[in-house]
Amino acid sequence: MTQPPQQKPSRGPSRVLTGMDRTARFAEQILMAGAALALVVLTVATAWSVGARYLLNWKTTWSLEVSEYMLIFITFLAAAAVQQQRRHVTSGLLDSLLSARARIIIAAVMSMVVLVTFLLLAGFGIKVTLEHYERGTVIYNVLFVERWIIYIFPTMGLVALVIRLAIDVIENLVIAFGGRKS
Repeated sequence: MTQPPQQKPSRGPSRVLTGMDRTARFAEQILMAGAALALVVLTVATAWSVGARYLLNWKTTWSLEVSEYMLIFITFLAAAAVQQQRRHVTSGLLDSLLSARARIIIAAVMSMVVLVTFLLLAGFGIKVTLEHYERGTVIYNVLFVERWIIYIFPTMGLVALVIRLAIDVIENLVIAFGGRKS
């Protein structure tokens, strides 16, 4: 019996795209672990607040502030992984009316629009986070926290989302214009 011919390792854009995707997936897993930890903190803070209030008649003012931060962290830290898994909101009706190629082209265009939007937001997030880090500004609420610590988590999530969207745009364009998904 003859052996099938060995395939040469892929070179060029598909190899780069595969490397980017692998790196992005690794970062997304780390961010999802952070989102899971934030969910645990949110659950504990909420349970503590309810238990302390109704069982011990204690008022816990810090739990609301912690819960607010955790909700923001969960949203932004999980965004890139949600995009990667295609668990975001889509229009099934529109998809059913279009050809596969038209769906891919529309997905590429929409991904580009969203990419530009989130690229601007990520850039703004980086700028604001660095400004508050340099100034050392503090949020004077119940918890005294430096602002950059609060801003860095959504910014990390936005950067990861921008990378994921860039990968999606490239993949959609490759598929739409005659290539195969790498």
